[in-house]
Amino acid sequence: ALLVSIQTLFWAIVLLIFLMYTFAIWFTSSVSDYIVEHGGRESNTALHEHFGSMFHSFYSLWLSISGGKNWYYICEPLLETNVALAVLFICYISITVLGVMNIVTSVFVESAMRSTQHYRDLLVQEKERNKEMFGRHLRQIFRQIDADGSGMITMDELRDFLQDETLELTQYFEALEIDAEDAKALFTLLDRDDSGEIDVEEFCDGCLRLKGEAKSFDINCLLYNSKRMENKLCAILEGMLVLARGFE
Repeated sequence: ALLVSIQTLFWAIVLLIFLMYTFAIWFTSSVSDYIVEHGGRESNTALHEHFGSMFHSFYSLWLSISGGKNWYYICEPLLETNVALAVLFICYISITVLGVMNIVTSVFVESAMRSTQHYRDLLVQEKERNKEMFGRHLRQIFRQIDADGSGMITMDELRDFLQDETLELTQYFEALEIDAEDAKALFTLLDRDDSGEIDVEEFCDGCLRLKGEAKSFDINCLLYNSKRMENKLCAILEGMLVLARGFE
């Protein structure tokens, strides 16, 4: 993102320098001719100070748009000597301040926004790559647990492999941020259809859900579901009480 913004800034500065250089040539040429025709440097000190050479012209033009010096004081000597040059200077200020500067700013902002979007896309791609790599590791673990090669994991197979310290499967689960200390609880959470067996899709999807620590979102979902269950139970109990009173 920073590199793209620097490239945009570089070309914006090149455009601004080219514009200033073009106007500096006009002002230097016109002012030099005027000074020669009207008494030399001594009688035109302000003009020579601001536009007596290319360096002075370029410097004055830069000060007038960067806030280094109020452009009125630079334009005043031109206005006193040649109205056409004063009008040209005002055109320069209008083009740079109202036109080029705003365009440069908008291009720079747009470039930064594109860079931000590109960075977001990279984050999404990185997340997808990590998920894919995590899935490959889980499928490898599944094949290790599925001792009979049936394509399904039973409770006994999962317990045997978790208890087999030579396979270091528990440490592998911990490295993947999955708590596998309780085999029965882990099997229950992975067996979403309560079939008593876990296929590879159930295993991978379940482990992806269990990866890492509980997030605030997960906890709030549990609290919300618990509250709903509590309200339903209260409603059922109230209904049973009404029915019991009716029988009395």
